[in-house]
Amino acid sequence: MISMRTSYAHRLRLAGSGAAMLIALNVIAAPSSSAQEPHPNSSSIVDSASPQTIDTHSSGEHDYIVQLQPGKSVGDLVAESDLERQDISKKLRGSAVKGAVLRINAAEAAQLGDTPAVEIIEPDQPVRALASQAYSAGVPWGLDRSDQNLGLDGAYRPPTKGAGTHVFVVDTGIDLDHPELRDKIGPGFDVLDRGDANDCHGHGTHVAGTIASGSYGMAPNATIYPVRALDCDGAGNTSGVLSALHWIKKNAPDRSIVNMSLGGDLSSALNRAVADLVSNNIPVVAAAGNERTDACDVSPAAAPAALTVGASDREDQQSIFSNFGPCLDLYAPGTAITSTTPGGGSATYSGTSMAAPHVAGAAAVYWSYRPTANADEVTAAVMNQSSTGVLTLPGQAAQSPNRLLNVNFDGAPVQRQPLSPPVPTPPATPPVPSSAEIPNPPVAEAPPQLRDQSPAKIRVGNVTRKKAKIRWTTVSSAKSYLVTVKRLTRGRDKSKFQSSGSRMKIRGLKSGAKYRITVMGVSGNERSPASSVKIRTKR
Repeated sequence: MISMRTSYAHRLRLAGSGAAMLIALNVIAAPSSSAQEPHPNSSSIVDSASPQTIDTHSSGEHDYIVQLQPGKSVGDLVAESDLERQDISKKLRGSAVKGAVLRINAAEAAQLGDTPAVEIIEPDQPVRALASQAYSAGVPWGLDRSDQNLGLDGAYRPPTKGAGTHVFVVDTGIDLDHPELRDKIGPGFDVLDRGDANDCHGHGTHVAGTIASGSYGMAPNATIYPVRALDCDGAGNTSGVLSALHWIKKNAPDRSIVNMSLGGDLSSALNRAVADLVSNNIPVVAAAGNERTDACDVSPAAAPAALTVGASDREDQQSIFSNFGPCLDLYAPGTAITSTTPGGGSATYSGTSMAAPHVAGAAAVYWSYRPTANADEVTAAVMNQSSTGVLTLPGQAAQSPNRLLNVNFDGAPVQRQPLSPPVPTPPATPPVPSSAEIPNPPVAEAPPQLRDQSPAKIRVGNVTRKKAKIRWTTVSSAKSYLVTVKRLTRGRDKSKFQSSGSRMKIRGLKSGAKYRITVMGVSGNERSPASSVKIRTKR
């Protein structure tokens, strides 16, 4: 999954609020994870590429992430809207995501989507851990499975131990004094209170141990870096994770890898930040999630640039809790994984959170073995060396890759690949006296191949009282699609969304209402002719 989503529709107006993001951890005693309580007033209209939606009927103020149009500044945003400076909680900096976090209500957020300076607005979603339970340490079968097929011999023999590589753990921090970890921890970063990134929750220490501990680690000679974006309750938000990724980009040495054992509702900002890291030669490993659903519906698992990992058990079956689908790249051991915990101990957890660090550690093993490789070549090696056709997958996971982690890289050549193209850096904003003097950006005339093609044959799938599914034919030169959902009865509201694929799930519709859905291809500022279809929801 090296392709990248870098084109976003002009002036997207979205409507919804954020559901909780979850650390991808599952209780071993309860193999199917229970759903986290949703964010207040949550509803969604999302697809595999769209950001979160905003429920304009919700009350109260919430935090929203605003991504700015290229060339626009926070000053432009204030000048072009009714915002005041005190509405800005913090600014987001960096080439991947430029904008701000605003404390406003849902109606104000929806209105803000029509502001010329705004590219995308989405809820700043909470990030929260699932309940966890500790068990006594046991044999690290996940390591044993990662270097051979079934018929395990109780040993782990990687071609290297990851020396010279660096793995950044975006999580709850790491126990800095753990005897299995303390001699291999590099400088960290605490997003929350600028402390020492010590772990007061436990999840991050367990993840780090699977990567680099002496007893349980895939790459015990790698250096690990605690990047604390979640607090002592395992809670945080999207903007905090964005800050963590920006810090990593600025501070990561050569041969650095990022592990993200967390996830939640789709976030274009988070997906874009992941793509930016990969284009800067930093592979990103993401847990698929534990909801037993399509991983294409969550971020960062859905990010095309991420190496997305589902969980398997001792019998080479998909773990009962694991997410699945075409956004997965491979599976790794994730059921009953023993690793380090704060206070110098160990415990056994289950979850795709446990599967992802096996892959991050494997990437470190390969990069130590082939130090001249780039990020895309590391990802390709992990994918290509995996064991194929050995997993037993349920019927609902028919589109999942039947690919299981294997670190037998000995003798594997570097498959040369160009590094993923960089995420475009917005141009500098020239100083202007007021928003009245900022002209609307010109829209280039579409080239013939885009102008003459429309995403015809919009096919409507199941339509219920509040949901609908659509598909459309692709436009060969389009990088993404702009989908407009307009209610034709009782209110005539309209929302716009961006998709990189040719399908969309629409939720949050009104019952018994008639809608026109319009789709057009997008390439930068260029647009194809539109195709449309009308639907009516059930009463």
